[in-house]
Amino acid sequence: MLVPLRLAVLIVLFFALPAGAADRTIYLTFDDGPLTGTNNILDVLEAEQVPATLFMVGMHAQASALNKALVQRAKRMPLVTIGNHSYSHAYNHYRHFYGDTEGVVADMLRANAALGLKPVGPCTAAGARRVQAALDVEERHFTRTGRRGP
Repeated sequence: MLVPLRLAVLIVLFFALPAGAADRTIYLTFDDGPLTGTNNILDVLEAEQVPATLFMVGMHAQASALNKALVQRAKRMPLVTIGNHSYSHAYNHYRHFYGDTEGVVADMLRANAALGLKPVGPCTAAGARRVQAALDVEERHFTRTGRRGP
């Protein structure tokens, strides 16, 4: 009895899931590049015509001529979006890095220059302080209650 039931479930899933999956969207992102595997990722995205966003680190982009070329290649691909993932990647000291609002803004602006990106909206130290103040309120709330949200 168990084998026919499994077979029936598989048949139903086989025919039902593709129709439902057409209504869903998957956002494909890659962080921290350009790195060793970025060329392979771009090859696959291009061959399969898959849209994706690559969040790149400015320091990595400037590390070599190959990495600079990878950034330029990705920017030329119509289905690829390049995102700013900072210049320094916080040197992996996140708490200290994000405690300095002006430093974060400067790091992001430096990454924009390294990646050849333009800010979409206003990016000022005053704006960053407002965001940081909102995050501080949420962090204090989270610490006090053990959960996010009001």
